[in-house]
Amino acid sequence: MPDRTAFMSPEESQDTFDFLRSNYFSTLATQKNLAYQGSHVPTQWAYALVGVLLALVFRPGGQVQSIWSFIILNFVLVILSHLGTMVAKSYVNQIRWNLLEKKFLRWKLRVASDAISDEQLIDAVHRYHRRWASPVPYWKAIAKLVFELGFFPLIVSAVILITYMFTAVVDAACETKLLILAVSGLMILIDYVLLRYRSAYFREVLEDGDIKL
Repeated sequence: MPDRTAFMSPEESQDTFDFLRSNYFSTLATQKNLAYQGSHVPTQWAYALVGVLLALVFRPGGQVQSIWSFIILNFVLVILSHLGTMVAKSYVNQIRWNLLEKKFLRWKLRVASDAISDEQLIDAVHRYHRRWASPVPYWKAIAKLVFELGFFPLIVSAVILITYMFTAVVDAACETKLLILAVSGLMILIDYVLLRYRSAYFREVLEDGDIKL
């Protein structure tokens, strides 16, 4: 990869590093906080939705025999799935800003055994911010979403709800309920396929040794 600093005059190079040091570095903490909120808030909403559903379905005297109850449940599960994609993207951003912050610290502190060059710093900013490359592969992000970011209990609760409602609804044929499940499942699948292949988050994936996933 060509040295980007080689095309700069000494004054331009100094201006670039002054900007990175005094302006850009200070924004990384804000970006990390925003990314944290971007994962925390949708997770709270997801738990609230599932909690309300569980309370409505399993409350004493609850009426869940209507097909409309089954349709509403499937609609909420599609929303829940989309909240999951939001959390996955926010997790990628958390790793992105933490990685860039670590690069800056290695560059600024200049510890002999751990320092990085000016070019390596600029290249990291170019890769992970300018080109928006993901430091996290898609399947690792999804695995983190399920097993570490709190969505595993939500998935288990969703399976319980779907199973219970499928048998409890008595005013519709089995084929109708299977069709509703197929439509909602297809919508969820499309959401995650679009995240993988159409979203800017995973078009380019560049893992970095500075971040251990």
